[in-house]
Amino acid sequence: MFRENFIGHLLFEHLKKIYMEHLTWNGTGKNGQGEVIICGESLTLSGPSAMGGKGVGVSPEDLLIAGVTTCYSVTLFSILKRNYLYKMLWLKQREL
Repeated sequence: MFRENFIGHLLFEHLKKIYMEHLTWNGTGKNGQGEVIICGESLTLSGPSAMGGKGVGVSPEDLLIAGVTTCYSVTLFSILKRNYLYKMLWLKQREL
């Protein structure tokens, strides 16, 4: 039991160094503004002006859309790559 907990703790600490973000936020609700640091890059956040926010930097909705788009693109690329390689192997076997 101790060994599994220790290994889990080491894995968590390693992943935390790679993926841990830092977020600061000042103000409340729509009037707030923040900063998030991801992989050493800093982004300013606030609510969109169209929704009564400050409209500074990117909105949480922008980050959500970026995350979903990235996930979809990587998945699609992986499927296309796998299918292309499969077709290439099939054509190669037909030549033999």
